[in-house]
Amino acid sequence: MSRMVRTMKWFREISVLAEDEQRRAAHPEIDVEHVFLALLGIGGPVTDALAREGVTLGTARAEFQSLHAGRLARLGVTPATAIDGDRRIPEGSTRGGFVYREGVRTMLENAAASPHPDLTLFTALLDEPTGHVREVLRDLDADPDALLASLEDRSRQLSATADRKSAGDPARRRGAEREYRRFVPFPVGEVRALLSLPERWLDWNDFEAQSAQVAPSGAVHAHARERHVDGRPARLKPAFATTDHRLRPCGTQDAIEWVRSFPRAPHIAGQVLRIDLEPRGSGTDLTLSLRRDVAHAAPDGLLRRAARAVLTPLRRLIVRAHLRGKADNISRALRT
Repeated sequence: MSRMVRTMKWFREISVLAEDEQRRAAHPEIDVEHVFLALLGIGGPVTDALAREGVTLGTARAEFQSLHAGRLARLGVTPATAIDGDRRIPEGSTRGGFVYREGVRTMLENAAASPHPDLTLFTALLDEPTGHVREVLRDLDADPDALLASLEDRSRQLSATADRKSAGDPARRRGAEREYRRFVPFPVGEVRALLSLPERWLDWNDFEAQSAQVAPSGAVHAHARERHVDGRPARLKPAFATTDHRLRPCGTQDAIEWVRSFPRAPHIAGQVLRIDLEPRGSGTDLTLSLRRDVAHAAPDGLLRRAARAVLTPLRRLIVRAHLRGKADNISRALRT
């Protein structure tokens, strides 16, 4: 993966995580605390080091809430009780229109452009004028300066390892366009419970599906979410308006496969979404991949094979975007 692609990927992931924290707290813009909570969820040396000190997403969230409540109490204001409510996306709701507090976007851009973005961001969060992150870390019995010194020392040792990982195996690199990897700060068992239950399928697919019903067989019958173009509903082809999703046994607890089919267009080849789970520290590394369900695909004619060869580069970009969205949804469903 090129340096530019890695920079863009990290910037987008940290922004998505921070925006989710902003929306969860019902704050008007992405602030320092949301970025710090996002850093706890993105994975990497900083996330791991903080977790070893007991600073997790849950403990940090609670401490920021306590910090805000204390300040409001000194002003004689009683904070409203947060209500999570339904995790489904409201009609007309959109994400990705990031609104940052002044200076926060620049902080993220500078970090993304550095060789060690998470470490650079952590340093900037410790140096920013409000001192909120330092205060929360001290309240959680973590020494900010000792953490930073330890991380700076380790970053030099990790550089060589990171270079070897980015080079990777040649065969692995050839398939990378059809994969997307994401760390989530939750144990494997919790992640598997979310991804393997048909009753929870909509929790991590509500960006593409408006509703879903689970059949007695365990199959999920989903209805596509309405799309809008220039503010107006866009017509969806009937073949793609409803889809069926079935959990396929894959002989290992380290992977989950969901097979997607089109009941209104059985001639269209289905798709297999595979999610590999690998424990890392207190969290889990996800590897998402997508392939055709060739076992039930009709044979391609000459024209279809030629078109497939021509469109392969574009299709890979579309697949990666699709998997990236899935990873966002899984991370979001686990954190709500």
